[in-house]
Amino acid sequence: MLRLNRALRLLLFGFSLVVFLFSTGCSEEGGTPPLQIQTDGATSAEEPEDKLILLSGPERSRGLDVLPPNVIEYYHGVYSFQGEKVRVQFTREEVVPLSGWEQDRCGDYPLFRLPQAADGNVFFYQNPDGAWSVFFKIPDTIEDHCLFISRFIERLIYFMGVSRGGDPAPFPAVIELL
Repeated sequence: MLRLNRALRLLLFGFSLVVFLFSTGCSEEGGTPPLQIQTDGATSAEEPEDKLILLSGPERSRGLDVLPPNVIEYYHGVYSFQGEKVRVQFTREEVVPLSGWEQDRCGDYPLFRLPQAADGNVFFYQNPDGAWSVFFKIPDTIEDHCLFISRFIERLIYFMGVSRGGDPAPFPAVIELL
């Protein structure tokens, strides 16, 4: 009788545990809950508006697609910003601004704006000593491109300073906008 009680208690405990885990881990529809991004203790199924998130990259490629045919080696990544995808291309090879590029500025950073592309605006930044450059492909639907560009450059300069150089390019995974 004692063994039967012990076995019954273990069976009831196991059943209760399964019911508890199932009820806390599933949504009302019976499936698993959606993947959520957690930010500062709060959860949201949406992208945080105060952060830039690296979705992919950095990946090595050749032939910057924003320039005439070339064999320039670069790293590219895709960031999520204001619900859109912003493409970033980073190179350590020399890039000379072309005559059709307009001078522009985002905060403390001098830029060039390339002629209008079919899929948005393209901006070019070259660090002061010319050791590296970045192209930003930003969709037309993004109004404040300078917010993205200036925060990205600021964090990239920091990571370039603390990294040991080499490959891959130190793309920040998450960038705070505030």
